[in-house]
Amino acid sequence: MIEAARANSSHRDPLLKCAIESVLPSSKSKNAQKPGNGFKRGRMEIMAQILTFCFQKRSKTRIMYGTNLNYAKLKDYLNFLTSQGLLVQNSGKYIIAEKAYRFLELYTQLNDLLKEGVPIFSEKIVGGCEQ
Repeated sequence: MIEAARANSSHRDPLLKCAIESVLPSSKSKNAQKPGNGFKRGRMEIMAQILTFCFQKRSKTRIMYGTNLNYAKLKDYLNFLTSQGLLVQNSGKYIIAEKAYRFLELYTQLNDLLKEGVPIFSEKIVGGCEQ
């Protein structure tokens, strides 16, 4: 689905956004990761959420509230994503760059791989020898 979205640039944004949002946990779902549930978002997940949120031009304030980040953390992420060429700032608003589509594709593929339930680590791999 993501490859089809990338091939057809006129439909890329809505299709890719839909694919990414299906991987990211929804803040409205009962199982959403909330501070009281003992779950923490990882750096990659936060970056993917920011990029997904910025499919349209967004101000810092909208991004901050939409991704549930405090201002200090948001500034760090925006500076990093901009320096890496994943976000573009124009007139005080942020929008994803072309390079961000590849990041989001890879992020989605990695999440899909991990959701398959295949154990990545085993005692043999972690320990270096059979136990």
